[in-house]
Amino acid sequence: VADRTGIMAFGKIPLLVLFAGRNNFLLWITGWSYSTFLHFHKVLAWWMSLDTLIHSVAYTINSLGYYVLYINTEPYFVYGIIATIFCGLILLFALPPFRVFYYEYFLVVHVSFAVIFVAMCWWHCNTLGWLEWLIATCCVWAFDRILRVIRMFAFGYRTATLTVVGD
Repeated sequence: VADRTGIMAFGKIPLLVLFAGRNNFLLWITGWSYSTFLHFHKVLAWWMSLDTLIHSVAYTINSLGYYVLYINTEPYFVYGIIATIFCGLILLFALPPFRVFYYEYFLVVHVSFAVIFVAMCWWHCNTLGWLEWLIATCCVWAFDRILRVIRMFAFGYRTATLTVVGD
């Protein structure tokens, strides 16, 4: 159970990044709205987090009696704990009160924590394998960022003028 849920969680990470990106090629192919893809992103995030939680709890139960030894001698174990914590923090700070009322802060924290999460996952599985999922994640993310820069140079920056209308 522990191994399978960890692998299933890793398989969802590239999709999470793909569905979150504004320059998603699937948007162009399907014609669906960006809000539809954000809904998929949210559902996948909860599903991946559940897999991560099951993976972490199963390995915690499996390592009873050796937990402190693993923390002191096995770096991958510590990186897995940190990745699980950041997975939970990402979900916590993505709840509607943070996301709706403090969107700019949410966005910076969300992306920063996601980068830390992916890095911790990378170090967690650096010796164990399954890095192809994280390589795919980095490729999707890099493609989105590069395409965003290209589009900004091609179409320019957007500006707006705000006016207070009343109280």
